[in-house]
Amino acid sequence: MKAQLKRLLRYRPSVETEHVRAAINTNSVNPGLPFTTPCQGDFLFNLIRSNGCKSALEVGFATGSTAAYMLAGMQTNRGMLISIDPKPEDYLNVGTKLLNNLGYSDRHKLEKRNSALALPDLISRGQLFDFVYLDGWKTFDHLAVDVYYAVRLLSVNGLLVFDDTHR
Repeated sequence: MKAQLKRLLRYRPSVETEHVRAAINTNSVNPGLPFTTPCQGDFLFNLIRSNGCKSALEVGFATGSTAAYMLAGMQTNRGMLISIDPKPEDYLNVGTKLLNNLGYSDRHKLEKRNSALALPDLISRGQLFDFVYLDGWKTFDHLAVDVYYAVRLLSVNGLLVFDDTHR
């Protein structure tokens, strides 16, 4: 019974995100850089796709792998993603190259700022998002500020997703 359950629950890569996995594998020639796992990427893709999200925000861009899956999930409705990361160059600008290679650049905006400054500006501009993904700095003060503003940036029935909740 246990073996059957494990087999049924085993992750099976989505055919719809094969192009994203291939692009990540092509761009992940720099060992040690943080790329999301395929199962986490497919999870984000499926959440966005099944909820019809048209606008997304992520705090923490790094290598752009989560951005790639999110943009793939919004491909059919040409949804937009804003990513906030103060220093993408710390990751050799791999994320920007990845999104360019996938053809997603026209639906992505990267704000190179601290989220504590960028998020209030989005609120003041009246921005709302169907999906917010928090993968920024993991200290209490930063996370508390990000959550405070993220909740105010969610549209009605919007989704708020946290990275690294298993730790």
